[in-house]
Amino acid sequence: MWMAFNGMTEAGAIAHAEKMGVMMYVAGIIITLMQVLGLAYVLNHASASVLLTCVKICAIIALLIALPMMMYAHIYEGRSHQAVSLDFAHTLLGYILVGAILSFFRGKDAIGD
Repeated sequence: MWMAFNGMTEAGAIAHAEKMGVMMYVAGIIITLMQVLGLAYVLNHASASVLLTCVKICAIIALLIALPMMMYAHIYEGRSHQAVSLDFAHTLLGYILVGAILSFFRGKDAIGD
C-alpha cells in the first residue's frame, strides 16, 4: 500500500535499497533513536511519570510537530495525501508506543521528580 501511494514499484524499491546499501538501515536506526531520545527529554521536562500522561504527551507531539513536518512532503514535494496519511498513522502509533514504553521507566525516582 505504501509503495502504491508513493508511486513506487518493487523494482524501484529494490534499486533504491541497493543504491543506499547498509546506510539506509543505519540512518533509519539513527532517526528512530533521535526521536525516542527527544520524546524522553520532553517527558522528563514535563515530569510525566504515568502511562496515560506519557502517551498523551507523545500523541500531542505527533499531532503538533510530526504531522506538520510531514505535510511539507505533501505541499512542496507533491506526495499524495494518502501517502502522508499512511506515514502519519505509522508515526502516531510509534509515538504512542514509545510513550507507553517510556512510562514504565519513569517511576517515582525519575529524573526531575
